[in-house]
Amino acid sequence: MIDISWLAEHMKEIVEYTGIIGGLLYTGLSLRIDARVRRAQTIIEITKQHRDIWSQFLDKPQLKQIFNRNRDMATHPLADEEVHFVNFLFHHLRATFYARSAGIFIQPEGLKQDIREFFSYPAVASVWNSVQQASDDAFASFVKRNVSSK
Repeated sequence: MIDISWLAEHMKEIVEYTGIIGGLLYTGLSLRIDARVRRAQTIIEITKQHRDIWSQFLDKPQLKQIFNRNRDMATHPLADEEVHFVNFLFHHLRATFYARSAGIFIQPEGLKQDIREFFSYPAVASVWNSVQQASDDAFASFVKRNVSSK
């Protein structure tokens, strides 16, 4: 049976330990909920940025030549506006890469195929060749792995 005198003598410690354990459980639950909220906010923000970038593409017909597989870069070099647009796409991809690396963004299925196709366009490859040296090693390796994967 429970010894009432022992319980009365140790009630202060029992309440303290119960409070500490309850506080830890509450903090753990709060952190878990906060992580889910951050993931959802990240997905929403990345989707918004994706939409904003591609809205530019849809609003500017001159950018459509970026995705011409037969483009001869020697006779049809990139315009500044095309270079800027492709760089926006690189920065967006880099942001999603680091969000995924931090565990706050889940890599969409088919991303490898999308990256491989994206970098197969002569205009995109041309811009990448000119900026990849300025990219950090982790992101450049990620691009290289995905472009060369099958």
